Amino acid sequence: METKPIKRPFKKGASIFDKINLASLKPDKYELSPTLEKIKERWVFSFTEKLQGNSRHQIAKDLQETYDISEAQAYLDIKNSDHYYGDAHRANQQAEKVILYEFARDTYKQAVEDGDLKMRLKAIDLMGKYADIGKDDIQQFNPEKFENKEVSVTVPTAVMDALIEKLKGGVVNMNQLEAEDAQFVEVDSNEEN
Repeated sequence: METKPIKRPFKKGASIFDKINLASLKPDKYELSPTLEKIKERWVFSFTEKLQGNSRHQIAKDLQETYDISEAQAYLDIKNSDHYYGDAHRANQQAEKVILYEFARDTYKQAVEDGDLKMRLKAIDLMGKYADIGKDDIQQFNPEKFENKEVSVTVPTAVMDALIEKLKGGVVNMNQLEAEDAQFVEVDSNEEN
């Protein structure tokens, strides 16, 4: 006689996202309620529509018509689907950029072999574009940070006199220099965060 594994209830307070994720990862231990099954079905529907190239607006309309849900719920399902399965549009855009970057790199290599300076510069420009190096990155560059600036530090006379005295070879009592005690909090190293 075959025994079925006992399905455990979800932890109290677990979100819908957590429940669906846990049931997908461990289907032998967790079972979704009919309501959660419908939600997961809407997420799959949303992801499938994205793979077909539909816009968020079109997907929301299709979800509303197919599952008789509100517009707000449709957009929430699209967002949850993106979190759960990944954003198909963004993944496609990134993949296309990688492919175009590789084409630009190949063009650069060919231009180097041919000695074509114009084509090399154009390929470099395209590689920067597809590697997401844009005007924002260039604007963030601050050449003033690399300038050799003279830094001047002012030290109170008493401290300067004490340092000169120390340099003469003697011992200086730094506690006699009108110093202020800093506020501090003693931390017990045995305490855990």
